[in-house]
Amino acid sequence: MTVSRVISGHPYVRPSTARKVNAAIRKLSYRPSQAARILGGMPSNTIGLIVPDLKDHFFATIANEVQETAHRRNYTAWVVSSNSDIALEQHQVNQMLGHHFAGIILIPTESKHPYLKSITQGPTPFLSLDQPITVARVDSIETDNREASEHIVKHLITHGRKRIVCLGYNEHLQSMQNRILGYENIMKQSKLRSRCVFGMVNPVAASNIIEELLHAEDRPDAFFTINNVTTTLLMEALRKHRISIPSDIALVGFDDPEHANLMYCPPTVMRQPIAEFGRMAVQCLIDRILDPSKDRPIKQITLPAEMVIRSSCGCVLPE
Repeated sequence: MTVSRVISGHPYVRPSTARKVNAAIRKLSYRPSQAARILGGMPSNTIGLIVPDLKDHFFATIANEVQETAHRRNYTAWVVSSNSDIALEQHQVNQMLGHHFAGIILIPTESKHPYLKSITQGPTPFLSLDQPITVARVDSIETDNREASEHIVKHLITHGRKRIVCLGYNEHLQSMQNRILGYENIMKQSKLRSRCVFGMVNPVAASNIIEELLHAEDRPDAFFTINNVTTTLLMEALRKHRISIPSDIALVGFDDPEHANLMYCPPTVMRQPIAEFGRMAVQCLIDRILDPSKDRPIKQITLPAEMVIRSSCGCVLPE
């Protein structure tokens, strides 16, 4: 028990005793057994994080913040990517449950999938991040996607743009649906026609989509992209087709691409508080781990996004 208290940083250990234990640990190269801790009835200090894509700057930044925050709270974070594959995601969740993780932070591939209801009814605390789980009541953290989208599309309209096309992919996700809804609301309020085009999954697909739109009779004069990957693909496609931004076509997007200020025309975006996502997710999950009472209210936290104005929307910025 004394060794366990020293390793976990428990305050009720005399400094002289802690020094002796640490000296013995170094001499013996002792490593605590997680399995033995669990079998002995001691709580696990490992939490899991499952994200859709670790190559995406948005999810990679969240993962880094989760790991750092967990470490500061004396927890270990295991991070895996589901590759937006629901079968793989379910397998990863079951693996974490089988290893008795203390809690799991999940960015679900499908918010309404039936398996989510069964696994969240067990004793292991879950927290949904970015995408709310709609088939179960669990703590959640997300951005006010609809309001943020309304705000930035309205800004684009103030520049006189009327034929604004919404671009993206993964439109089935709850967060994306709310961003699309925000776009459609503002277009309707402004008496402008909505048009959504999806399938921006890679450079070839993006180039084909943009080429078709450029040759359309009602050629767009602006684009609204619903995530950072789409923004990057769009800008590459427009440059390939020698379209000038914003003089030929303006654009605004949701999420801030990595190294956005180094792009040939830095995009105006709604920036989500990514680091805050990671920090708050760990803090809320550990709070639930330490107090798993069913009477404890479910937390549904909505964080605001920040509009970052650059040159792609048509704003003239001071040099």
